[in-house]
Amino acid sequence: MERPIQFVLLAVVLWSSACDTEAKRRAAEAQKQAEERAIALQAEAAAEARIKQEKAEAEARRKQEVVSNPNAFLATSDLAYFDKGILNSYRQLMKVSVTNRAPYALTGLSGEVEWISDVGEVREKTMFSMRGSISPGDTKSFGTQDGSLNTGTTDSHAHKARVVFKQVKLVDVAEAAP
Repeated sequence: MERPIQFVLLAVVLWSSACDTEAKRRAAEAQKQAEERAIALQAEAAAEARIKQEKAEAEARRKQEVVSNPNAFLATSDLAYFDKGILNSYRQLMKVSVTNRAPYALTGLSGEVEWISDVGEVREKTMFSMRGSISPGDTKSFGTQDGSLNTGTTDSHAHKARVVFKQVKLVDVAEAAP
């Protein structure tokens, strides 16, 4: 009878050892899975941060492009001149419509009016500035009558004009909010 008890005790010890080993194996597997999840979450967070940073850099480049090359984003139409051509050829830009093709609201528009001869040569340049802002995709008229257009005059025989934008500012959303 001593032998069966020894077998039973041996079986209990082996079973207990096996259970302990299985519990340790399961705990190690759970630890490994938790570590893998943490690594995956860290990689995902790093990828999201990288994407966010790339988007912010792309946005900054777009804004810089608008500020450094405003003429590419602003189109003009409906130019009106004052022409006092009795003895002199006195000309002044009096009104112009501007379309903002930039994705940002703009203000502080300024540049040059190029006065062009009939053969297409630039004869004279005068400076201009525009007061007010223009929303993205909007068309707005600026004129000397209401003070939204300030422009110089020329004593040239040029009969055509071209508006060349040299400087703009992006409207700061925080400033624009009431």
